[in-house]
Amino acid sequence: MFVVTWTSNREDFLLEFVEKVEFEHDPDDRGEARAARFTGRAEAARKRADQRWTAVLEAVAGIPAGQLVLRGRHSQRRHERALERSDSHGRAALEEDKKATYWAERAAGSERRARQKSDPGVISRRIEPLAAELRSQERSLDQAMNAPDHLRYSGQLGRELTPEQRTA
Repeated sequence: MFVVTWTSNREDFLLEFVEKVEFEHDPDDRGEARAARFTGRAEAARKRADQRWTAVLEAVAGIPAGQLVLRGRHSQRRHERALERSDSHGRAALEEDKKATYWAERAAGSERRARQKSDPGVISRRIEPLAAELRSQERSLDQAMNAPDHLRYSGQLGRELTPEQRTA
């Protein structure tokens, strides 16, 4: 199997080696698959963030809210470690939340791009310059085919002729 982004040159190259090129899926499906993949990543990150927020609360569950660290007591180190765990989980939860937001925005952007690519106006604006280029190439080909032999083989096709050359 040979998988690359399609271009006409790549297709021509491939047709030198095979008889037929088959396309396995519609390119528009790729945008939908990207959106689904990004949505899955956003949901997974959101789930990890929720788990971390739960761990933040569990880390300090045995400590009454607002209680100061009791210096010099047997529970001082345990209380400090609980606060450190809570802080660590809180920072990780914020990072996971940022990741979830990032992937959700990527999914939304991917969906917008898929809709935009199928817009008739966008399609026509992509076709117009390609059609103009095709017409230009066809004109060049017609000019080359209809040119006098002395120009066609001298390499001067497309150049401006001098008055001497025009009379020759």
